[in-house]
Amino acid sequence: SDNMRDMVVKGRGLVGEKSAKTNFKESDILAIYRAVDEGVSRVAIAKRYGVAAVTISHIASGRNWKHLYERHRA
Repeated sequence: SDNMRDMVVKGRGLVGEKSAKTNFKESDILAIYRAVDEGVSRVAIAKRYGVAAVTISHIASGRNWKHLYERHRA
């Protein structure tokens, strides 16, 4: 657990684009934030990126891509 905490503190974890599981780039996330701010529905955004609306909701609320959310939305 000490190693895991150290990894997170030093920013060495597989977050964002580093993760093999992601469908997005940081530029996509910032575009999603802009679209949400402009009032585009989350369903429409989800269709644009080929993901579920709940995925967009998680991004828009900071549940996913938390490191970008904290930097650009807070």
